[in-house]
Amino acid sequence: MLTYDELNAQNDEITELTNVLNLLLTDRLLCDSHVTAELFCRLVERVRDHMEITDKKIYTQLLVSGNEHISTMANRFMGGSKEIKRIFSEFVRQWCDMKKQQLMVTDYEEFASITNEMLLASSLRGKTEDRDIVAYLIDSQINDFRTTLFRQTMFAEFELLIHRQVEQGESLSSDWLNNTYMNLVKLYHGDAFEYDAEDSLIQTEWARIPHFYYNFYVYKYATGLASAASISSSIINGEEGTIDRYINFLCVKIGYIFQNNIHFSGFFSYSDHF
Repeated sequence: MLTYDELNAQNDEITELTNVLNLLLTDRLLCDSHVTAELFCRLVERVRDHMEITDKKIYTQLLVSGNEHISTMANRFMGGSKEIKRIFSEFVRQWCDMKKQQLMVTDYEEFASITNEMLLASSLRGKTEDRDIVAYLIDSQINDFRTTLFRQTMFAEFELLIHRQVEQGESLSSDWLNNTYMNLVKLYHGDAFEYDAEDSLIQTEWARIPHFYYNFYVYKYATGLASAASISSSIINGEEGTIDRYINFLCVKIGYIFQNNIHFSGFFSYSDHF
């Protein structure tokens, strides 16, 4: 069986790594560094090793001690250990690629940028009486909705139809792509638009849009704008708690989870139990 000194030494190392990462992961630049990723992966390995050792060399031996009280206590610890492993494994899968030794931190910069633009536009409208400036700001935001919420959704549907075509074993000919894109343009713009011969060039617009040559992600522009519009509207209208929730949302990354949800060092203190 392990000694207290060995257990405490492991616990101290996990605690030290946690404390260091708590500081590093609050800074976005440091969060993306190789050093932080290396430290995080080291923490993951230490935690996993520690849990395996305690399960195999402590709890299993206590189960066969012959003392009913000790066996019951060990059984409860093993049940808790399974839950800890489950939580920890989900945490690692979400935030870390152990094979590549990389962190996977969600990027909220685009979302934050759009929200701040909306808040700025609202602030500027409230500080000027110049009708031309107000008209410009309103027109700018309307155009943002058209090109992002409306147009990017159309792009996403075009990509979806492309994938369905391939999954059904059909080919992607230029005619099919042109016709599909043009039909979507007409569908999304409705009957308010009339098309003549010159507008036929629109059917080939898909070929110059770089989004279609990458991953399936354009829908995120629309969902990001919709979320930004909702939150900025709540902030502008002074809804209670919105600013705090928004700031917390921007902090949803590894450091935030470390500091507020999962306190690893608390899982590995044995002096109170043995």
